[in-house]
Amino acid sequence: MAEKRPKTIERNGTMLAVARHEAAHAVIGELLGFRCLSVEIHGPQSGVHRWDGRCRRAPGIIAHAVVALAGCAAEQLWHRMHPGYVSEEDGKGLLAMGFTMQDFPPAMYLARRIVRANRAAIWRVALALIENGKLTGAQVRDLAAGADGGADD
Repeated sequence: MAEKRPKTIERNGTMLAVARHEAAHAVIGELLGFRCLSVEIHGPQSGVHRWDGRCRRAPGIIAHAVVALAGCAAEQLWHRMHPGYVSEEDGKGLLAMGFTMQDFPPAMYLARRIVRANRAAIWRVALALIENGKLTGAQVRDLAAGADGGADD
């Protein structure tokens, strides 16, 4: 009997890359005080994370940039993208928030440091995303904290 391959990583790794990217936005956003409602992946090229618009603490404007760049920082950490890479969508989001191109390097530096320090939590959320396609904010928080988050329910 052939071993059942879990619906995990596509051969080219893009599903995992999308999952890590979105997981990084969700985990780092939660860490910096934003409230994640859900995070999901739609295939090897797209995903989305949703916030409730509230923040549990006053993070300052730089926190918004760090969360926006967390996905790209994760891609850099796992050597999927070169240092300095910013996805078009994340870059447009930062510019829409009033950031300039000169703001990107210091914000990316902070994002890379925070992502690196929280890579285990990002990895747990990414793997659960691959298995489930979508996680609630509560599941993200549980997984980031090291619990199973009910992701297999």
